[in-house]
Amino acid sequence: MNFLENLWIAIGGIIGFLILFGCLCALFTVFGDVFRDHTLSGWGKAGWSLVLVFFPFLGVVLYLIFRGRGMDERASASAPRASYFDPGNRYDNRYII
Repeated sequence: MNFLENLWIAIGGIIGFLILFGCLCALFTVFGDVFRDHTLSGWGKAGWSLVLVFFPFLGVVLYLIFRGRGMDERASASAPRASYFDPGNRYDNRYII
């Protein structure tokens, strides 16, 4: 093998790894949203979980098509709220006398 063949193999491996990483991130995001959704019944959660386990790529695409609209609202509702005073902010000197 010459240098260019090895280079294209390496580039293909990097691109493949990035695609795999993106698919895994999407899978775990959808899995988290399935269990975060309070409007979905227990059987619905079980059904979506089985689809995601046995058909991951198809399950993610179908979930985003049918139930993807409320994902951002559920994620922001479960996120912790920022407080007005951040004790980690050393430049916040309103309370220094």
